Amino acid sequence: MQGLGWQKITPMLPVHFPTEDPTEGFEEESSSIIYNGNPMFRNYANMRKGDTVYEIGFPCDVAEDCPNEQDVCVGLGLCYNNRLAKRAMQIHNKHRSDLALGKVKNKMGNYFPTSIQEYEMALSLELEKKALEYARDWERDNTGWKKGPWHYYCNDTWVSSTVINNAADDVDALEKAIKIWWKDRKLVDDEDMKVMFNENCYRNEATRRFVMLARGDNSLMGCAVDKKKNQHNVVCVYETSCSAESVAFYQPLYKMGEPCGATTCFNQASSRFCSRGLCASYAEASVRVFSNEINDKLL
Repeated sequence: MQGLGWQKITPMLPVHFPTEDPTEGFEEESSSIIYNGNPMFRNYANMRKGDTVYEIGFPCDVAEDCPNEQDVCVGLGLCYNNRLAKRAMQIHNKHRSDLALGKVKNKMGNYFPTSIQEYEMALSLELEKKALEYARDWERDNTGWKKGPWHYYCNDTWVSSTVINNAADDVDALEKAIKIWWKDRKLVDDEDMKVMFNENCYRNEATRRFVMLARGDNSLMGCAVDKKKNQHNVVCVYETSCSAESVAFYQPLYKMGEPCGATTCFNQASSRFCSRGLCASYAEASVRVFSNEINDKLL
């Protein structure tokens, strides 16, 4: 599953599922399945003669199971080749892991408490698509949003955005933007921490980009970058687990306690029950790849 060519998108031909024996259109070569060019299977294969359909092996459960370094496992055994998406997930989950394990300090130099239920971020192609749409909107102010560097969308979806100048490429711009958002933790003092954990983590508008990165229940994300001249508009979209629009409800940053508490991780059936202090993502595979209004209600 290759990364989308954002600058030039070509519509895919309708897929016609063949009733004939597929061995007439595909052959095994070394450890791969190859399309042999049979025109009967051209629309079904959607590739050129000699192209690799897939590598023979077990379906992926995590990115490390995929054949390419830049692949992301997006669920249903699908590997998605996208360097930007891979880097976005790596940075987000590294920060979340450090937070869950009690390695992150606030403005006063005091550590954030360990998290008993911090989920890893999983990639949603739907949220990635939304992020690209927002990144391409240069009609807004230089933060990307008239409301500020964060924005409440709808259906419990939030957006963080930043314009980066003179970045080497899209990935460099992404890294610099997330660094800015994560640095917002330095705006959190001990009194703010009490509010974040005992009342509502969204109350302080100045720290909401950090909250999007850090909130324990957040588990789906998608990022994109658009470039104009020497500027990159970096946008990440997050699906939250409850209504972040209201600051009236009790919404802690995360539950405090021993990382990956024995009975708290949602996806205890996963072979990756806990890794580096993070619970395996609770997003079902179908939600990651084909997220829609029906599947959103399952979260």
